[in-house]
Amino acid sequence: FIRRAHDEPIWGRFITRFAFNTRLLQDMFRGPPGADLELGIASGRYSIEPAMADTVVSMVGGCAVSGMLLVLEGRKTWRDVGSEAAELMLRALGIPSQEARHIACLDLPDLPPLP
Repeated sequence: FIRRAHDEPIWGRFITRFAFNTRLLQDMFRGPPGADLELGIASGRYSIEPAMADTVVSMVGGCAVSGMLLVLEGRKTWRDVGSEAAELMLRALGIPSQEARHIACLDLPDLPPLP
């Protein structure tokens, strides 16, 4: 989401303004991120209780929107804020610091085009 906001600033402004105001946009954060979270919990990779999943998805969504604002305002690059946010989220889920930093700094795949 953060990189997309950099590449498509109009999209980013729309998301930062309306992401938490409509159910459809809220569900966007529960899609693939929610599925990844469930897999991590089920496998024991993340050290959180399953009952915390909705809170974690909300935390990730809030972090993504805040990161998008930092990029749109020119305060951080999408790479910096994306890596920092990913590292902090992974650490919050129980991943050790060094490993979280390594994972967070891996190259991202290319973004698919917007419809």
